Amino acid sequence: MSQQPTSKPKQSKKKRKKSATTSPPNPDSKIQTKKSKLILEGDIETDIEYLSAAEYSDCPPPPATMDTRQQPPITAFTTKSAKYMLSEDEREDIAQRSRALMKEELSVMFAELMKPIKDELCETKNQLKIQIDKNTKLESEVKDLQIAIDEQEQYSRRACLRINGVIGDEGSPTENVERKLLMLAESNNIQLQPADIDVAHRVGKPKPGYTRPVIVKFSNSKARQRVMAARKNLDNIYINEDLTRYRQSIHYHARVLVKNKILERTWVAGAKIFCRFPSSAEGTKIQIRSMDDIEAIRNGKPLTTPLVRQ
Repeated sequence: MSQQPTSKPKQSKKKRKKSATTSPPNPDSKIQTKKSKLILEGDIETDIEYLSAAEYSDCPPPPATMDTRQQPPITAFTTKSAKYMLSEDEREDIAQRSRALMKEELSVMFAELMKPIKDELCETKNQLKIQIDKNTKLESEVKDLQIAIDEQEQYSRRACLRINGVIGDEGSPTENVERKLLMLAESNNIQLQPADIDVAHRVGKPKPGYTRPVIVKFSNSKARQRVMAARKNLDNIYINEDLTRYRQSIHYHARVLVKNKILERTWVAGAKIFCRFPSSAEGTKIQIRSMDDIEAIRNGKPLTTPLVRQ
């Protein structure tokens, strides 16, 4: 025997209506009522909390950020309605303008980059010029000092003569050179006494077959002058002033200039070196004081040394 489904008891219309209109209690409404009551009663802290909640509850939500990756790509010369085409002249004009702008920007960048380098280079050039001027001044001072020292050394040799051709070089420091000089003076009728000679010796290293020159220091200037005056009458005997190495070099180069026909003649007088040009007036001589004068004569440049009348 089959069971019949039991049907639910039907509710009355009055009861269904009541259940339909009655809703479950809202807990927020109790809080709202409580807050309203507190506001009426003057609770300031509750008032601020309530008003702040009410203010922000009415604000619309912030707009969602758009993802740029989803945006459609922008075409430079394309729109929804038409596509712009550039002519050959327009493209060339744009290219020229672009090159001009790039050239201008590169020029500005290059100038900014090169400015500190140029400033440093200019400063280096100034420092180099200062150093060159200092070196030139120092070289001039060194030459002046060299000439001054040479003058002092030559002055210390004012009582000496250099004699070449005194035979009998024994190559020994015990050689009696003074006695040989007295015999040479006697044979040539030169008035010379042993008291007139302060010291006499040969100079240089002895060499086989080579007669070294003799340096004689006189004790008085009169005896020296008598020997110098008689040198033109001596055979194979050459008497000259005892020059310093520097003046010997100047005199040697002056003789080379005479050999090359640049100078007419050169000579030494009072330990000073003189010369005469082929085109010089009669009786005119020039003193050569340094190697700079030799270089000027060799190169045909004018000398700063004043002319001296003989």
